[in-house]
Amino acid sequence: LLDTLKGLVGSQVEPAFAPPRVGDIKHSLADTAKARLLLGYEPEVGFHEGLVRTVLWYRAQRGE
Repeated sequence: LLDTLKGLVGSQVEPAFAPPRVGDIKHSLADTAKARLLLGYEPEVGFHEGLVRTVLWYRAQRGE
């Protein structure tokens, strides 16, 4: 995620790792299979395109 965002915004920022906080999610394995099965859910926008749209939206909000 960070590498993709860095490429989209032209940043060289590096992550700063800190000790875990109470309540942090240690592992996440998001899966839309159940939503697809039960609800017929199909994503309309892929990961990369979603990030591109998000960056463009934030830039528009800032007047860039």
